[in-house]
Amino acid sequence: MGKKRNAAVIAAEIAATRKNLTNTVSDLNKYLKPINMVARGMGLGSSFFVTEEGNLKVERVVAAATAGLGLVGIFSRSRKD
Repeated sequence: MGKKRNAAVIAAEIAATRKNLTNTVSDLNKYLKPINMVARGMGLGSSFFVTEEGNLKVERVVAAATAGLGLVGIFSRSRKD
């Protein structure tokens, strides 16, 4: 069997658990704030177009721009018909 615990030890364990839960909820709250979620999303999006050294991935920018222009052309053409 385990060691016998007295009331002071149990109270200290409860206090430590409460503090741990409070910190965890606080961390989750910060993580799930909309502004922080947007910042993480922007970081993911920019890494698609920028290397770790900060240089532009030209081929991806050109591909995205071409796709965007193609979509604009398709939508503008469908509006004329």
